[in-house]
Amino acid sequence: FYDFYLKGGMKLEVECIYVPRNKLLTIKIADEIDESTTDKLRRKIDNEITRFMPRKVIFDFSNVAFMDSAGIGMLLRKIQNN
Repeated sequence: FYDFYLKGGMKLEVECIYVPRNKLLTIKIADEIDESTTDKLRRKIDNEITRFMPRKVIFDFSNVAFMDSAGIGMLLRKIQNN
């Protein structure tokens, strides 16, 4: 688990699970994805993709309570660039 602590005490939890046999990276995100969290989240995702060089990435949003347009935009850019 990676916990990002943001202004105002907000926290964003990110868990990355890599399965070498399948070259599969699962990124589980909890809490809220908004303008205040997207930059740190983007850097974390970039680092994990560079680290593992997966064939496939799965984003698990089942524990995300809220995502604004900044979060959606960041994820769409990740999809377009990879």
